[in-house]
Amino acid sequence: MKGVSLSLLVLAGFLFGFVQPGRLAAQGPEMGPGGPGAMGGPGGMASPLDPSTQRTAFQLGQVRGYLYQPKEPGAKSHIGVFVMHFEADYSSFSACTELSRRGYTVLCAANSGQGLDRVVLDARTAVAYLKKQPGIQKVILFGHSGGATLMTAYQMIAENGVQSCQGPEKLIHCADNLAGLPAADGMVLADSNWGNSVMSLFSLDPAVVADDDGMRLNED
Repeated sequence: MKGVSLSLLVLAGFLFGFVQPGRLAAQGPEMGPGGPGAMGGPGGMASPLDPSTQRTAFQLGQVRGYLYQPKEPGAKSHIGVFVMHFEADYSSFSACTELSRRGYTVLCAANSGQGLDRVVLDARTAVAYLKKQPGIQKVILFGHSGGATLMTAYQMIAENGVQSCQGPEKLIHCADNLAGLPAADGMVLADSNWGNSVMSLFSLDPAVVADDDGMRLNED
């Protein structure tokens, strides 16, 4: 995988410190085209835009989101950053507005929510769309928290083929239709978790005694 620029890595590391609550509160929320939703974006509340950027809604099948761009192309606008989470709607995540106001082109999307194989295909749709945008020369995957599970799986298959997730040592094999994913030029993993299996295990509480009521506990 080609190296990502140092400035982008540094930017990702300090991303959340760049958000200025006072500035955002003063501007107030902006409603997305779809009305209120759980996580924001096309289905809900979209983050306020910096005056130097613009946001365009898109929908490709079950993949929907926003393309964030500087109004005036600059030295970094040829770098496209793709932001998606494995579960949540990240179409108005802070990286979308914060990276675009720093000059990057950013595609932020919500996936179909139908399991990892299906979500990887959603990512393929979004990456292909971003690569076709005028002026884009490089595409960087941005995986935050559970988004890192998605982005690392995507890039592993894109670089090494479906055989990388179909070996006899694998408990679950990926589908053949994941072949031919367009590879990205780099990745940013911000505050990534340890993967779906480990995070699911961490979510189990052995004190729970009823499958239908998580509040019924064995205190011993």
